[in-house]
Amino acid sequence: MTREELMRIMERLEKYYKNFYADTNKEEVFDAWYAMFKGDDFQEVSRAVVAYICTEKFAPTVAGIKNIMAENRMAGQMTEMEAWQRISDAVDFSTNRDEANKQFDRLPPLLKRLVATPSRLVTWRRLDENTFEGVIASNVMRSYRDLAKHEAVYYAIPEQLQAEQQWRIDGPKEQIALPEAPKKLAYEKPEWMIRREKMQNEGQHNN
Repeated sequence: MTREELMRIMERLEKYYKNFYADTNKEEVFDAWYAMFKGDDFQEVSRAVVAYICTEKFAPTVAGIKNIMAENRMAGQMTEMEAWQRISDAVDFSTNRDEANKQFDRLPPLLKRLVATPSRLVTWRRLDENTFEGVIASNVMRSYRDLAKHEAVYYAIPEQLQAEQQWRIDGPKEQIALPEAPKKLAYEKPEWMIRREKMQNEGQHNN
């Protein structure tokens, strides 16, 4: 966004909020806002400003406009149920590692980060239906919800700060820990069964 475009936005805010600048220096306020919005699209910021004007009676802060921008971005993303369906479909077709690699490559970047590796698709395919549709689905959707929110906020902050965010989608990141196949508990014989078997063995020995 250019300085001229931001000036148009600031003039609109001043028109609707008479105390927008209050007792502060206009040039300093403008420079501060420009530092925060210069990397954003003019139309996107304008839509957020209009939405703010229509819903809030007090003059906005940078955060107020940025929050609306982040919410608008989230509204344009797939829902957590849609995200789970995409992953579930990929799991269905991951009958082997080669096919899992193909399915993984077809996932959007955000879902790739959730799944982490193609081998996880194969692992999940081996789970029983109750575990996959229950525990795995719940964890994936919750993780997607959190990560989608982070992504929306990431693109709302100034460009010079984006590189510092460790959860950025296209940069270095840590894998999100999602559950693998649950480990089966080792079977332990009850004491009464152990005693009975011991007595049977002793009886056979005496005979």
